[in-house]
Amino acid sequence: MAISSSSSKLVFLLWVLGFMSVMSSAAKFDELFEPSWALDHVSFEGEELKLKLDNFSGAGFGSKSKYLFGKTTVQIKLVEGDSAGTVTAFYMSSDGPKHNEFDFEFLVDETPIRVFTNKEKKGVPFPKDQPMGIYSSIWNADDWATQGGRVKTDWSHAPFVASYKGFDINGCECPISTNAVDNTKKCSASEGSLLLLLSVSTGVGRK
Repeated sequence: MAISSSSSKLVFLLWVLGFMSVMSSAAKFDELFEPSWALDHVSFEGEELKLKLDNFSGAGFGSKSKYLFGKTTVQIKLVEGDSAGTVTAFYMSSDGPKHNEFDFEFLVDETPIRVFTNKEKKGVPFPKDQPMGIYSSIWNADDWATQGGRVKTDWSHAPFVASYKGFDINGCECPISTNAVDNTKKCSASEGSLLLLLSVSTGVGRK
């Protein structure tokens, strides 16, 4: 059956819009983030960025800039099936030997939430004074993450893949060339100066 001219135009328009959406998603990642290690384990497939873990390496990415106040969001599809021993993490971290981290680590064990307090009294500045980079990674932690290391990663299920989309950062950027005091003053005075927040939507892939 012949396809009408109007139908052909509609199909072409939908294809173009879909292609533009994929390009926009890739451009959003490239604008804000970059792979930080194991580039051969990082891929972009359609709208999704994928990090792969096998028995050779995990993978990760990080933000190109650091921030003091604001919000970052991402949608993550966690590893499907038997992923015991693997850790998919989305987190913020400052630099240096006395650094802070805010972590989401998806361990899938009997502890729903782990809370670690800040260490300002030990000389570790709270993140309101430390610009934070934004990172994500997938890695093997079967030496501690699964019943204290008793359950090991089953590599017959590899590669383990975590997928990401919906990248966004709305925060006060802190250039490396600007000293910490000036960055704090600038970002504290900015509109909507909330402590940098992580917002994560997750799902678990299924075979």
